[in-house]
Amino acid sequence: MTPPRRRYLLALFLLLATPAFAQTATTPPSGCELERSPSSNGNRSPAFIPVLSGKFADPTLESQLVSAYRSLPLRPQVPATRDNLRGTLALARSLSNRCAEALAAYGLGTHFYTSDVAAASDWFRQAEAAFKDAGSASGLAHVHFELAALTNNSKSDPEVRASFTAAADELEQIGDPLDALSAHMQAVNISAPDSGDRFSELVAKAQSLNSPALEARIHQVWGDSLYTHGQYD
Repeated sequence: MTPPRRRYLLALFLLLATPAFAQTATTPPSGCELERSPSSNGNRSPAFIPVLSGKFADPTLESQLVSAYRSLPLRPQVPATRDNLRGTLALARSLSNRCAEALAAYGLGTHFYTSDVAAASDWFRQAEAAFKDAGSASGLAHVHFELAALTNNSKSDPEVRASFTAAADELEQIGDPLDALSAHMQAVNISAPDSGDRFSELVAKAQSLNSPALEARIHQVWGDSLYTHGQYD
């Protein structure tokens, strides 16, 4: 049986690949952004839209990245997406466009997320360095969220919770309440006596954000934690 934490991390990744809300930034745009895609009726819209503007503007690179990001949520994965992102990364490097490098590396990290943890982590680390050079707060916040999830099986529970809490703070600062709430959910200490109160608060927050999908995820994680502690009723 797949461990509850592993199950909800995988399900959360798939959930975030079909977003329902637009991101409202609270930090000044850097010209290098991961913008949450707007609401759509389709089930295969990308989780994020890569944006290159200002000194990073490049219509060719942006077009290639947008096309690749549209394919990232598809299951089964499309091998051509990986190859296209690698091609875009090579072009970005030849043009010294650190924003496009970051966005291509982030896309590759996302592509390998469920199939190769080591590869995904390496790509996200490359994206982190490039987003930092590009001054992208939104890029850094989302990379740190993904890195926190990937360290779930390699770090202690307190370290994982601390990573998610830090990522949640960053996500709140850039104006992404959905991912911030997701990070707070995974930062809950399910062994703490007040974990039930914490989950209840998160459910209320999801309701205030009008996100039934995330509300359902919180209930599932809450149920998993109760099951783990033998509270079957």
